[in-house]
Amino acid sequence: MASAERGSEKVLQQLFGGTAVDGKQLASAVAQASSSGLKLERWWWKGQPHPDLIRAVVTIPPAEVGPVIAQLVSFHSELNQVSLEAFPRGLPRVDAVGLNITINRNNR
Repeated sequence: MASAERGSEKVLQQLFGGTAVDGKQLASAVAQASSSGLKLERWWWKGQPHPDLIRAVVTIPPAEVGPVIAQLVSFHSELNQVSLEAFPRGLPRVDAVGLNITINRNNR
């Protein structure tokens, strides 16, 4: 009997077109995020070989907040529980938005 595809495998498939991610693909994803102004402050994951929990803190330019949040929300499913906390930064004008991201695989 074949096992069901894990939530983390589905996310890797959507992002990279496969479940095996090499250094070049990861570097390309980081470069694409950087070109849109997204700055990865820190990230952490739990679970091997595929993550069951991912936490990240990113800084995003105000113009990119909507599309980034929309894409992250699209990962939410019965298996992948996505939660976001957004914090505007800068006074009197918002210069950036801090976004805390948690993706937790729902193990039933």
